[in-house]
Amino acid sequence: MSESASRLFAAEFKQLSALVQKRIEIEWHYHQRPNDTGIGLPELLAFADRFGQMLKVVYQYSLLEALREEARWYATVFSSRGSGRLLFAALLESWIFAIHGLIKPPECNELFEPLQRLHKELPGIIAQTEDSIRKLNTGPVSPLTACLLRGDVSGARDIVSGLVDQGHPLDRLIIDSIVPAMADVGLRWEMNTVEVYQEHLATEVVRSLLAWIAAKKQTVKPARPAVLVSCVPGDEHDLVPLALWAYLEV
Repeated sequence: MSESASRLFAAEFKQLSALVQKRIEIEWHYHQRPNDTGIGLPELLAFADRFGQMLKVVYQYSLLEALREEARWYATVFSSRGSGRLLFAALLESWIFAIHGLIKPPECNELFEPLQRLHKELPGIIAQTEDSIRKLNTGPVSPLTACLLRGDVSGARDIVSGLVDQGHPLDRLIIDSIVPAMADVGLRWEMNTVEVYQEHLATEVVRSLLAWIAAKKQTVKPARPAVLVSCVPGDEHDLVPLALWAYLEV
């Protein structure tokens, strides 16, 4: 991705996003019956905006290889709600339409070509995500994940305490048990098998677990350089920085 193309996309982003939103609204009202999908128009518009924000980063840093993985996440969210191919295709088509309409060649060709390729690959991506959803629905739920989904702080602590008693180091528990369990919760939300309130309960249990583990360190380590752990402005998800803080503490 050339620097001129990424700069132009960023400079025109506000107008591009407005055109995407308007096209989706028109498509929705004239070609889409709301009862046919599990995602409403406000949600779809929000997804379209987030997809555009992601494209800015992809274009700026030439992360085209990561674009397909990000697209798989969107495909999973849409597919698990019964509208994968239809709505994700509309989202991609709207961004292609906006780029083609507002940005001139050769930059527009650079910008919409990866999206066109994704659009062609969409049937295969959807098939893969639907297979993943089936496997998740038939697979077991780990005891720690089950505690997170119930909001069971005491049960989660008992599981972690048992692992400590078995000789598992505190820092490895964060990496090998707690973070993967929360990732499993996120995957289950992504695949529409748990509700938002369950994801929120799990988040609060993990916060409690990380603070509890950080407080359990038994020895005072030698003086080390100070480390500042933070989120980027506007980031609504701080569990990974919090996990890093707890890891460094122990």
